[in-house]
Amino acid sequence: MQKNTNLFLALIMLLAVFTVGCSSEPNTPSNSKTEYDFGDGYKLYDLIPFFVTYAETGTSKNQTERLNLWNTMLENKFPDFFNQVIYRNLQGTAKDSLKNYIIAIFWQRIVPQQLNTLRMLDQVAAKKIIDSRNSFKQILSDFNLGCNYYQTISFDFSGKSLLLNDKTILAIGLENFISGDIQLDFTIAREQFYIYHRKKGFSADGALFKGIWEEGMAARAQVEVFTGNYTYGQVLNFSQPKIDDILSKWDTLVKKLQYNLLSSADSVKTAFLKDTDNNLAIPPRCGYFIGLRVIMTLIDKGNKFSDMAGWNADTVLAKMQEVLPTLKPE
Repeated sequence: MQKNTNLFLALIMLLAVFTVGCSSEPNTPSNSKTEYDFGDGYKLYDLIPFFVTYAETGTSKNQTERLNLWNTMLENKFPDFFNQVIYRNLQGTAKDSLKNYIIAIFWQRIVPQQLNTLRMLDQVAAKKIIDSRNSFKQILSDFNLGCNYYQTISFDFSGKSLLLNDKTILAIGLENFISGDIQLDFTIAREQFYIYHRKKGFSADGALFKGIWEEGMAARAQVEVFTGNYTYGQVLNFSQPKIDDILSKWDTLVKKLQYNLLSSADSVKTAFLKDTDNNLAIPPRCGYFIGLRVIMTLIDKGNKFSDMAGWNADTVLAKMQEVLPTLKPE
């Protein structure tokens, strides 16, 4: 009788172990590195393996089960990041609506169309971030962003500096890139330079010339870090028709910029710097092209990029006023 009882208890325990093993969901990615320590108190947090594991786990689940998995495998692991970055600090029904929309996008578009690309990009993007960070330190002796980086699906931006718990972070939305895309490299470099430039005390707020300078310097920073023989279209991510339109109006655009250098009017700044149509006959974001040409011209005149990164607004204005009257498109 005692032997039968022991055998019965052993079978019960074995069944319990087997059941738990079959029904439990994986909570962390296996065989994937999700954190990279920079060694200076800051890290790169890689959320892509968590999204991939969630996709693999939820493939055969229904909508309710996928929502529950989203909560346990993603949101609950990074609650502040999801609330402040992914959900944009929304609350109540507004947050719920955005969350449901994001989850739907994940399963309807990202999983069937981009999951394999995300797997491939995840293997190289972290290295690009680390390498570009080290390159900046060689180019700019005081380069120290003092922030954490996040490699994620953003459901919004390609790259962006944001506040997370009142501290600056840099986040890269990998779903916006394809394998081998130079724009991933450029976005990583550009977004880092924005943070660095602002920490140096340069602000794009106010007059138009500040925004033109910031974008020109950020574009040049891309090729300072990821060196190569690139076209202006590649550096600025402009199509050839867009560049042709800018070149056909070059003299007029430069004169309009000279006239409006000190303007703080939103309509003027939007016309030169935003990707929206305007009533000023200015090709959207043409200020990026002009700004890069200003930077390239000044470098050709013997100025060093590292020195230019530290120029204050007064110096920048004087230099722009110096080169604009004879600025060539290339």
